[in-house]
Amino acid sequence: MFARQTLARATQAAVPNGARNMATLREIELRLKSVRNIQKITQSMKVVASTKLAKAQRAMQAGKEYGIANAEVFANSPSDTPAKTRLFLVISSDKGLCGGIHSAVSKATRRAINNAEDSPLPGEQVDSESPVMIIGDKSKGQLQRTLGQNIRLTFNQIGRDIPTFADAAGVADLIVKSGVQYDSVVLIYNKFVSAISYEPAAMEVKGVEGLKDSNAFKAYENEDDATKDLAEFSLANAIFAALTESHACEQSSRRNAMDNASKNAGEMIGSLTMQYNRGRQAAITNELVDIITGLNFLRWICGRATEPESIGKLPSNMRTTTMDPPNTHSSHAPSISLFHRPMSSRSASVSAAASSSFDTSATSPKYRTQAKAWIDPASLPNYGDVKHIRGNAPDYVKQLNSNTFYSYGVGDEDCFGHKVGKGVRFVDVNIDRRQERQGRMEATTVAEVVVTKRGFPIDRLPRLDMLNGAGMLHGGCVAYLIDNCCSTPLVVLGLLQNVNGVGVTQAMNILFHSPASIGTLLSIVSTSISLGGRVMTSRCEVIDKDSGRVVASAFLNKMQPGVPKL
Repeated sequence: MFARQTLARATQAAVPNGARNMATLREIELRLKSVRNIQKITQSMKVVASTKLAKAQRAMQAGKEYGIANAEVFANSPSDTPAKTRLFLVISSDKGLCGGIHSAVSKATRRAINNAEDSPLPGEQVDSESPVMIIGDKSKGQLQRTLGQNIRLTFNQIGRDIPTFADAAGVADLIVKSGVQYDSVVLIYNKFVSAISYEPAAMEVKGVEGLKDSNAFKAYENEDDATKDLAEFSLANAIFAALTESHACEQSSRRNAMDNASKNAGEMIGSLTMQYNRGRQAAITNELVDIITGLNFLRWICGRATEPESIGKLPSNMRTTTMDPPNTHSSHAPSISLFHRPMSSRSASVSAAASSSFDTSATSPKYRTQAKAWIDPASLPNYGDVKHIRGNAPDYVKQLNSNTFYSYGVGDEDCFGHKVGKGVRFVDVNIDRRQERQGRMEATTVAEVVVTKRGFPIDRLPRLDMLNGAGMLHGGCVAYLIDNCCSTPLVVLGLLQNVNGVGVTQAMNILFHSPASIGTLLSIVSTSISLGGRVMTSRCEVIDKDSGRVVASAFLNKMQPGVPKL
């Protein structure tokens, strides 16, 4: 638990102030639940719209018969003079969630009144102050902003279900009784093309004066009352045909909109599920790191409990001599043994037996090289100048840490990753006594390295092979840098506490967050977590120094080595 809390604090310190925080698992879970509920609603609305569309199409076919009859009447009685005053009747509805149905008729109305090139009344000159009446609250809200001074009358609660002729007759009656003067009525509605498409259209219906001015209509010698009744009935027929066709377009568009919304919700659910699973797996991995660390410590405790003479004593590899302060007049680190470990007679016999079991002859098939169980930083040669390294750690600690990293971690030219390790430069070594750690010390080291490749033209920098086939920082190179750099805060803390902080790597858990391209300046921030017993733990973050983006993060477990038993 403590490891996760310190990692969270270190991550917040490394991220820029303007960056957004990552969503927690609980927030992702709540959002996932919300999107699933929305998907259920949209799927239900799609089913309802599909059912209503079949009924609306049947009603549309019946309503078109009225429109065909109207068209024949006006086709056989053309006006000799064009209409001077036109009344625009915009047909929409009160409901939303149906795509661009309402905005289509609103835009067509504005184009007609503004005499635009793509006007639904081509070749006709329309007065900009023409009166407008609107069926439906949606188009009313859209046109009120631009044509508010032209609006004379609005209707709502019409067409909530399949429109009837009674609805159309009521609208026509209110238009006639409104007192608005007009020569013709222009209906702006949506024309049904197919189940997945529609287009705005205009239909002009002549008024009483328009019929009277027609020479073809005068041949019938109708009375004035009959002409008035015919004009009102023709208007009701046209409105009914436009209402049924607009209603079918609305149901078709709503079904398509809900289908698209359901698909988008499905894609969002997949993305959120992936994000949730990744976060959950990361949390489980962190828990496992804590459990394994505690388990190894308990195993060490249980193993020592079986040795009565060792109760209350430190293990032999942690018993050290007191370290004297360095000589300020010398440029070299003190040459004392920081990790002196007296070997018991039993250990000496085991070591002798182990050494005698190997044939050191190069021609022998049993040839093996016995590795060192631990390393003494003071016995290593000095590497580089530490004056440029910032931080409150003593200079001799900085020097011994550099010696350990470059001589033991990086090794000579024949060692793996030697060129990459030589390109690392330490810039900060700090010691801090944390209040939440009851005054125990915490060491932090910061190293920098530039992502390069062989032949990359950067002055005064080595040409390193650090890239993969995609031209990004190789994951194996990241693991190499973390393994070496994440060990340094344990070395620093061990130097101050007279404990062997070098150890050997037992486990390393790496999370890759983002790629790093060539030329990226990486800042490797490593912090100690625990140092004591056989198990040591530290954490590390590889950060793009310019952008503050985290490239990788890791936990490192190390162990105090023991004498080989084989």
